[in-house]
Amino acid sequence: MTFSKAEGLSGLVPELLTALLAAIRAPQAELFQEQAFQTFLRLYETCAARISDVRLSLALAVLRGEAPESVPADFKTEELALIVTRVLYRLRFQSEQQPFDSSTFSLSAPLLSRCVASEGLGIAKGDNDAAMEQLALVVDVIAFHVRQFADPAFPRLVMIRSLITALQRYPSLARASTDALVELGSAIADNTTQSELDALLDGLLVDEAPVRHACLQALTVSTAF
Repeated sequence: MTFSKAEGLSGLVPELLTALLAAIRAPQAELFQEQAFQTFLRLYETCAARISDVRLSLALAVLRGEAPESVPADFKTEELALIVTRVLYRLRFQSEQQPFDSSTFSLSAPLLSRCVASEGLGIAKGDNDAAMEQLALVVDVIAFHVRQFADPAFPRLVMIRSLITALQRYPSLARASTDALVELGSAIADNTTQSELDALLDGLLVDEAPVRHACLQALTVSTAF
């Protein structure tokens, strides 16, 4: 398959990405590490042309966050924090102009979710300003896409969980995360899956009142509730 010829490939990208990451993390991965790495980079050639200048950087940021041992030393010369922040700024700028297609967003999603889960990627311990810079960019990128989430081809469940995590851990982003989560709930109202509904329901059980309130709002605007 020639990934650069992406016609008809968009619906397969999330599955291909998941399969590739699983293969790269497998114990036997060292037997085909170079081939897996090159295949991973080729998959990112299907990203929207308007971010062609950061396709490689996006792929490397994702892989360095998910499976750093699989990245050759020659591709680790730039500090991870710098590459991640640079890519996030580019994604935010382009997202604000026009949301990405589901394939491009799906290829960006592992970076977005990993940043939220890790309190920023490549950030030195205690550098809260740098971490919050990355996290604010992540929430913005998600927020610019939530209306597109009516399309189930987008990784909606992952983004629901990421927004709930952001609400729990980063109080300064609570307003933006709440707004995004509620709008996401509205967008998916016509075709909410049970897993998505369960994720929002789980949010009603956490200790933090702002999280419970945001999840309740998201459920309320969903016809599935």
